[in-house]
Amino acid sequence: MLIKDRWYVATHADALIVGGVLARTICGDDIVFCRRRDGSVFALEDRCAHRAVPLSLGEMDGDVIRCGYHGACFDGSGKCVAVPGQSELPPAGAVRSYPVHERYGFIWVWPGDVANPPLEPRLPGFLAKCAPPFETRNGEMISFKADYRLIVDNLLDLTHGQYVHRKTFGLKDLSVARSIEQEKRPETANDFKVDFRDDGIDFRIHLNNTDIGRGFVAAYDMKHGLDPTDRPMDMHMDVSWAAPHLFSFDLVVKRPEDARDIGVGTVATHLLTPENETTTHYFFRSSVYQTGGKAGVADYAYDFLARAFLEDKRILEAQQRRIGARDLIDTPIAHFQGDMIVDEGRRILRRLEAAAV
Repeated sequence: MLIKDRWYVATHADALIVGGVLARTICGDDIVFCRRRDGSVFALEDRCAHRAVPLSLGEMDGDVIRCGYHGACFDGSGKCVAVPGQSELPPAGAVRSYPVHERYGFIWVWPGDVANPPLEPRLPGFLAKCAPPFETRNGEMISFKADYRLIVDNLLDLTHGQYVHRKTFGLKDLSVARSIEQEKRPETANDFKVDFRDDGIDFRIHLNNTDIGRGFVAAYDMKHGLDPTDRPMDMHMDVSWAAPHLFSFDLVVKRPEDARDIGVGTVATHLLTPENETTTHYFFRSSVYQTGGKAGVADYAYDFLARAFLEDKRILEAQQRRIGARDLIDTPIAHFQGDMIVDEGRRILRRLEAAAV
């Protein structure tokens, strides 16, 4: 089930230029996004009220969108404001308008109940890390032929990294995430902690003096001007999920003897926008800090992180094909010990879905 009463990312803001038109299907709704001459954005149902031709096949005419079939023009409220060759406007000529908001370099849309949406997105604080002064790189939107909830499962499950991502950043010591140990451990030990909230999950994993993926070590070496090596490193990762669709992975890699600020820090922000029940628009932004001012560290970190998406895409789309049209939550699965976070994530989603009915 899709949860429509949320702010979802429609696009990176710089993908919609002044006078530009962008079509996107979000939560099953066909929507057209348009940027006015003053830089503001509006969003309408992507359907001309005349003959149901997609408005996205038309173009902007000043601050209105003109249908490419018969030239009818619609303003940002969805009202038909002009029809070539006639002075009277059709009384049933309006189309639906969607609330939009531009923040953190993204254009957000509210596909749910428009009677009383929030005035602006109440976005989690971690999204501030995907904007300046952090050095950021935008990923291309990836179309996943998979239920967004499968992607949520995947991002909540660190244990798959040892196998799915073995060519990029697979870590055998991620197995520590298979058990939640709340008691205090020595600072030198691998550590995993989790905090379950009503509206999401936060967890952290600290791996000390371990063999980690070559990509992380190379970024560290690049920052410090070192020859490439496969030395053991420490990795500190803090993950936050704002249900149902926003994730942040804040990660620092350093030598065991280093202070934390000597390492290289990256923030991978994942923004999931359901296209429909079984396909998802996947937006990604890589932000890097503690680069030591070395050119190329941000580009390198983005490149190797982006490759991991293709590894996930292969697995999740195959998974969706096997599930088919069955609802994900109703599909029986065997449970492993390491599934405790995924299981709680599904319970949170079920509560949100029930509240949305």
